[in-house]
This record gives sequence, C-alpha cells and structure tokens, in this order.
Amino acid sequence: MVNCQAVCSYNSLASGPRIYRPTLLQLHQLQANWIAYRSLCEALKHEEYLYFSRQGVYAGATDASALNAERIAFLISREYAQWQPGALAKHTVA
Repeated sequence: MVNCQAVCSYNSLASGPRIYRPTLLQLHQLQANWIAYRSLCEALKHEEYLYFSRQGVYAGATDASALNAERIAFLISREYAQWQPGALAKHTVA
C-alpha cells in the first residue's frame, strides 16, 4: 500500500522550485522597476528645487519656464525609452 501523504509531500517539495522561481524573478523585476521609479522621482524633485530657487542652469535663463519644461520632458522621455523595450518583451513572451 502506498502512503498517500508521503507521495503528496514529495510531489509538493519537488514542484516547489518550479513554482517559486518565476515568482522570485518577477519580484526582482519589481524591485528594479521601483528603483528606476524612485530615481526618476528624485531627478524631477531636483529639477523642481533648481527651478524654484533659480539655481544651476536656471540662474541665467531668460525663459526659465520653457527650460524647465524641456528638461522635465527629457527626463520623462528617457525613462519611457528605458521602460518601453521591457514592456514590449513582457507582452510578447506569454
């Protein structure tokens, strides 16, 4: 007679790494995405401080608002360009 509890325990132990490995990889991707998000957030915050205090590139700018909009658009587009290839690969791999 086969001990069903022993077989079920063995099957669950053997299949565990196959189930958790993709989950761990996804968790790593979430961590990398969070770091990229926080980097962008801090860069935008830095631009805000420079703009309102008229420091750095904004010190001698004739049109600080236009320069601010240009620099913010550059930061966001650079981040979007880094996310875009990952987003496309994620949707096509299924």
